[in-house]
Amino acid sequence: MDASPSNCEPKADYLLSDCPEGCLEGVKDAITPSNSPTTLNIFLTHHHADHTAGLDEVLEWAASRETLDVKVRTHANCPVSTTLPSSLDIESIVTHGHTEDHKCFYAPALNTLVSGDALFSMGCGRVFTGDMDAAYEGLQNLKAQVADDALVLCSHEYTASNGAFCLSLGEEFWGKDWAAVRERVEDVTKLRAQNLPTIGTSFKQEKLWNPFLRVDRAEFERIRKLKDSF
Repeated sequence: MDASPSNCEPKADYLLSDCPEGCLEGVKDAITPSNSPTTLNIFLTHHHADHTAGLDEVLEWAASRETLDVKVRTHANCPVSTTLPSSLDIESIVTHGHTEDHKCFYAPALNTLVSGDALFSMGCGRVFTGDMDAAYEGLQNLKAQVADDALVLCSHEYTASNGAFCLSLGEEFWGKDWAAVRERVEDVTKLRAQNLPTIGTSFKQEKLWNPFLRVDRAEFERIRKLKDSF
């Protein structure tokens, strides 16, 4: 995610969530002489290389810009709430499970959740160095803190495969929402056939068609293990 709050002075904050390889060009395109923030705020959701491989390159480039102050806030050191110079608040939400220290970042004023690999559209991240308890509790934390109309920006375009898994759970699992889930999968299929993104849903939509947000702890582990071998 990158964002410059429109209600701030031109010289304010630039936000970057995670630094995958090759992200520098996007940063350079956004930070121009006509839109030159004083602070580059980098928030890292977790340590996996596909989220951090571009960090050194971004920091090296930023160091050459004397007027740009860089703040890196990692999953390990980010406080519960960070107020940027522009007065924008970024909330850090504990979503351990995919890794033992994964965090999501929520900006209420921007109505945006950056969910990293904790929550995908119609799915959630595989449990690696965390555990099932932490993964489940992390999603409960999101449900407790994120507004229904918040924009969800996840890190990977996995919706097609996630949707196929959702259909495999069957009508009995989904009950009255079965038709809505099937419609979502049909829409995803059409979008991906045109090489268009499926990411950028609302949290309310994810609570409807994401199975991992609908279940209790025991059922979460059951379907997570099913997804691992799907």
